This record gives sequence, C-alpha cells and structure tokens, in this order.
Amino acid sequence: MLSDLPYSSTVCVVKAPSRQVYILWVEDNKITIGNISKGTLVYSLIDSKTYLFHSMPIANSFFLVVTCDGSEIVINTIDLIKEKNYVQKYPIVKIIKTILSLSKNSTDYKAIESIGISNKLYFEKDVANNINNSIANLVFYDRCVVNISLSFKNTKTSSAKTLKDAISIVAVYQNNKLTVSLQINSNIKIETPSHNYEVDFGSITVLISNNYKVDNKYDISQSQLYSVIVSTSDYTIIRETNISPNTFALYYKNKPNIIFSDTRFSITNFGNILSISIFDNGIHKNLHKGLWVVKNDILSEPNEINKYYIEYNDSGINIIDTEVIRKLFLNNMQKSNNTNWVGIDITNIVKHVSIKDRLQEMIRHYVSPNDDFEFYSYEYYIDDEAEEFYSLVCLRNKSNELQKHRFYIFKCNINYLFSRRGYLKLVGIFETSVSENRMPSLLHWNTGNKFIDSKFFEKYYKYTAYYDYRYNRRSTRKSISVPYIVSILHLVRRIMPTL
Repeated sequence: MLSDLPYSSTVCVVKAPSRQVYILWVEDNKITIGNISKGTLVYSLIDSKTYLFHSMPIANSFFLVVTCDGSEIVINTIDLIKEKNYVQKYPIVKIIKTILSLSKNSTDYKAIESIGISNKLYFEKDVANNINNSIANLVFYDRCVVNISLSFKNTKTSSAKTLKDAISIVAVYQNNKLTVSLQINSNIKIETPSHNYEVDFGSITVLISNNYKVDNKYDISQSQLYSVIVSTSDYTIIRETNISPNTFALYYKNKPNIIFSDTRFSITNFGNILSISIFDNGIHKNLHKGLWVVKNDILSEPNEINKYYIEYNDSGINIIDTEVIRKLFLNNMQKSNNTNWVGIDITNIVKHVSIKDRLQEMIRHYVSPNDDFEFYSYEYYIDDEAEEFYSLVCLRNKSNELQKHRFYIFKCNINYLFSRRGYLKLVGIFETSVSENRMPSLLHWNTGNKFIDSKFFEKYYKYTAYYDYRYNRRSTRKSISVPYIVSILHLVRRIMPTL
C-alpha cells in the first residue's frame, strides 16, 4: 500500500467494507486518519491537550476519538465508509449534577458534593474490547467500552478525590448498526485521601446515545483488520495501538485474556507450525502462555516432523513432545469452522529444563569441594534426528593457573533431560591449556575412540557466519582441533525464522 500520507510506526490499518484502505496514526497524542487508497485526509486532531482516547476500528467501519476541552466530554465517531465525523458533547458539570441527584438519598451524598468541580480535573481510563470472528476468516471489533474515572485535584493541597469508573463510553455494533452511548455506571467508587466509598445506584443512567447505520450494500466480509496477527476458533492475537504503540492483546473466545508488550512476545515457525510464546517478563525467562497454531490442510497431510520441538532461551530450553501436540490439533479441527487455522494451548505441555542447573548438579558427582577446579562455562548441542543431547562443561583452575581447564563431556537421550530420573552419561574428561578466546565447544561426539572420534571447535562468533536463505540454515566457520585432524569446515544448523 503506497500513499503520499506520511505516518509513524504507531499506526492501525484497516480495509473498510467499502474496500477502501484507511490508516490511523498517532504522534504525541495528535491523531490523523487518512484514506490510503485515495491519499486523502479524513480526520485530524491537532490539539494534543484535549486527547483522551481513541478506539480500534469497530466493525472495520468506525473509529471513536474521545476528547475533553475542560468543560465537556466530546465523542467523535468517524464513519470510514461515509468519511464523516459525528460529534456528541456532554458537559462535565451536568455529569456531576446527575451523579448528585442519583445519590440524593444516599449517605455518601455529602462526600460526592464535597468533591466540587472547581478543582483541576484529571481523567483515568480503562478500555475493554470484544471481537467477533463468526464470519469465516474475518475478525472485527463489535464492542468497545471505555470506563472513565474523574479525579479532582486540589491545587492548593495537592490532595485528590476521585469518582472511580464514574462514566463509560459504550460502543456496540449489531445488525449493521453502531450504537454509541455515554452513561453513568450503576456502581462507582469515591476515593479520597482518608476514606473510600462505594455507591450503588442500582442501574446505569444513559446521558446521550446515537445510532450509526451501515448501508446493506456494503459487505463486512470484504473488510480486513491488518492488526490481526493470527486468529483461530478460540484464540486471536491483535496489535492494539490504541493502548500503546507496542501492545498486543490475546483474545480467548472473543474476550480479552492477556494484554502484553512486544518485549514479552515471540513467534517462531516450526515445520509450518506457528509457535507463539508470551512470557512473564521481557527476558523471555518464564512462559506465561504458549500457543501452537497450524493450518487445517497441514494437519490432513502426512508430514514427518521431529519427535521433539525445542525452544532455546537464556534460562535453558523448552521441550515439547510433538506427538502430543498433533493429537490435540486433530481433536480441535472440528472447532475451526470459521477459520483456516487451528490453535491449541500448550502452556502446561511445555517442559522447561535449566541446562546450567542440570550440568552443575552432574559436576558435583565428579568434583569434590577440595578439588582445585570450579564450574566456569558450558556449551551444548542437540541432535534432533537422533534425539540426543551433548554437552561440554568447562571447569576453571581456582588458583588461576595460567590457561588450565578441565572438560567434561556428557551425553543423554533428550527425554532424560526433563525426567527426574534422567541421567547424563559422562563420556569424556580431559585437561588442557588453551587461550580463553579459543575455548572449545562440543558439537558432536562419537562413542568410538575417546579422542580420535571427538570433534571440538572454536567459540561461535556471529561475524563468521553466513545465512543460507534457500534452505533456512545458518553456518559458521570453525577450526577443528583433534590429535589427528586439523582442518576447516562449516557447521550448518537449521534455525527457526522469526515472523
């Protein structure tokens, strides 16, 4: 999509039912909506001080932009098909008066009355969206609720009193019609420096409401929300730039489930399967939610994959039995009538192994506390086809004797790694003196002659690597150093591309 309209990285792109493509981008709370297909401007908010909120595209046809000029709440409903902005306004003074009238018989009336509107007003907001994927291979938002808290700060004492979740802006799309309402909620909280109160009005009070129809000649199935990362019958991941530039949302059965940033999120491709991981933090240490997504037609085809799928991270490795995953996929195929994709939750199936902890545990069986060597570093290699794990552990001389190191070579079947009774077999041990920048890494071990058949390589440095795009492989130039072999070769490893 090419257009003369400039835009930054904080964008949302959608194709409306009219088949015109639109873009919303935000910079310093200044919002612009443009028609990419025509290269024309549809809406612009220049005064960033009045900005409060903007929505994701509702029914792929409408944007909401909510502002406040200090005295009024302003709701802009931008109709993309008609390229028209409909404005609703409501005075904040009237909102407070209505809340007071509703609480007239309440014991908390004086607490609300004492807030006053002469103090400086601040807003806090909380957004909740629902999506709809009932139409085959289509995702759109059909509901957006913005809960707004009114906080009044005393400019002299700096103390604040807040009407928590006092009002809401509710946008609901149903039967080719969008309804946008401003309402006082049935239950609000009054937060003050000394006390918190809860007031129950029994029901909501609608202050204003308007309807916006979509002409029947426009087919929503012809639209597309480009923020959708992946969608299955149960799981959908969408980039939601209205919350922050780098925020994603995971929806489960069309309801929001997890909100997370891009630093906690990764997607890899494993044999035509998308592996989606959401972590507890930005260093990808603890898996919070794991999903596997695959196309229906892939499951119906007989394809050979390795028994185990292995993900690498700084804290160790995650191991998944692919046969278990395949059975879950086949069981869920019938649920995916409205999408080409099948998704399953693998969070509780992933087995995490801390390689360093396992190796340190094994080394304690061979090194006594009085030994002159201590755990220094380790390298490991996993042979996917043979389902074998190899590791080289380096111990450094405690007395700092120049370039003195001891190496232990371990080997085991992959399934032993995550078994409590798993045993790593010691297949080699030797001491040597090498420079630190040539610290060897074990890449392969044959169980023949202890030294003749073992191959050790230099440390892996990225700048020595090349990438084979045709076969999706990365290779590194390595120097072999064994008693009877001195040569140069390239280690070729298959890697998982990041989408």
